[in-house]
Amino acid sequence: MKIFRLRQNLILAACLAMVLSLAASWAGDAGPLTMPTSAIGNARALARDMATQTRDMTKLIAKLRLEIGLVDTMFNTNPSDSLAGMIEEAENDFMAGEVNDAVNTIGRALQDADLFIELKIGLLLSEAEQLSEDNGSLKGKLQSLVTDRKIRSTPGNNAINKTDVIDSLLQDFVRELEEVRDLIEDGDAGESPCDDTIPPANPLPADACDDIEDWLGVFLDNPTSTAPLDQALLIIREINGDGNNNGDLDVLLKKLTPSTPDSVLPCLIMIDKILKDEQRRGTYRRSSSVVSVTVENNLAHVAIAPEVSDLTDGTVKLWAMDGHWVGEYALHGKTFTLGERGLANGVYYYTASLRRADGTVAQTTVQKLVVMR
Repeated sequence: MKIFRLRQNLILAACLAMVLSLAASWAGDAGPLTMPTSAIGNARALARDMATQTRDMTKLIAKLRLEIGLVDTMFNTNPSDSLAGMIEEAENDFMAGEVNDAVNTIGRALQDADLFIELKIGLLLSEAEQLSEDNGSLKGKLQSLVTDRKIRSTPGNNAINKTDVIDSLLQDFVRELEEVRDLIEDGDAGESPCDDTIPPANPLPADACDDIEDWLGVFLDNPTSTAPLDQALLIIREINGDGNNNGDLDVLLKKLTPSTPDSVLPCLIMIDKILKDEQRRGTYRRSSSVVSVTVENNLAHVAIAPEVSDLTDGTVKLWAMDGHWVGEYALHGKTFTLGERGLANGVYYYTASLRRADGTVAQTTVQKLVVMR
């Protein structure tokens, strides 16, 4: 007898585990108003990835500033391996009569300037393009969450507006980064060599010397004066500023970092916070304190905890203990009718999909209902 009961208990336990597994999978299919946390979670993951990418871009800009030089006013030094450092070294060699050394140094400086454009600025432009593409994808996810009522419209639209701000910032970022690139080498036709005798004008003729590589080329073509090198250093100061956050690269950093609430990184952090709050609102764990069902004759009563008392209508899905489908019932207030015959005595399992007054939906996990008359 004991062996029989043990075997019976094991069979019942296995059946119960199977039913819970099946019911849990069925519970995930609750129609268009359900709130799967994965949809919000995917949007949050994308926003966090974009935030990481933004931080990486700021590191690239900081490294570029050091390699260009003339920004370290705290120690009043300029690294000799920076572009500005090499130009100053060439000027010193020229003044000391070491013209050949000066020419060789400027030759290396030209090579480094090319690398800035091909590697550093090229990489930043590529990162900005990817960030812009991801931002479009994030906006689409947010719009779907609002349309499907998986998040509330007001916070959802606030998040969508943040993606519009990001889009505008990135367009400005790309335009201004291209301007920095052009200050190093703008690729104008007819500049080999450029004409260094053209007076300042706006706009300058195509063959005028108007970028760093132009002026370094003038020196290499005719190394008789450091004046072209001084012109190159002036452009570097325009790019990097004087250490008071007023250079072209400083402007780029402000588009990305938390200098204002409406730069890229703070916008992404705010989007993630909005989604996190909405995710918490829509997630209810299995607990009798949230929602419970009791049966009296053929009428089922739904008890809702005070902390979620703004839940209004919805549906309840019901399974028998052996896994057979019983039915799906629409809530009317806080009750639903089980039909003329009601439920037979026994153990059942149910999930509830309950809608809040603001339109969001709470999905419970599998819970047990015991009917005994």
